Amino acid sequence: MQNWLRGFLIDRKFCVRNGKSESARYSSPSGVSQGSVLGSLLFVVYVNGRLGQLCSPSFMYADDIKVWRTIESVNDPNSLQADLNNLGGHLGSSGQHRKVCYPALEEC
Repeated sequence: MQNWLRGFLIDRKFCVRNGKSESARYSSPSGVSQGSVLGSLLFVVYVNGRLGQLCSPSFMYADDIKVWRTIESVNDPNSLQADLNNLGGHLGSSGQHRKVCYPALEEC
């Protein structure tokens, strides 16, 4: 099992096909195959421990993470930003590609 998992993660190659044409093969230094069931499971295992260290509430589904915080004091935006930086830094330091979206603040 360990060898099979290692083979799934290491030395993966990919190419692009368009009709009968095929590009050269390229190596993928990080990540897992997009759309794979095992990829989502490995992401959950990889990130789950980190979410418990956040001060802000979070929600995870498949390979997406949502972190939010109700802004009730002047310190709340800084706490939220610290959590986003912490999580983003963790993913970035491991070679994972990440996309962080910062929504507009709304007044209630």
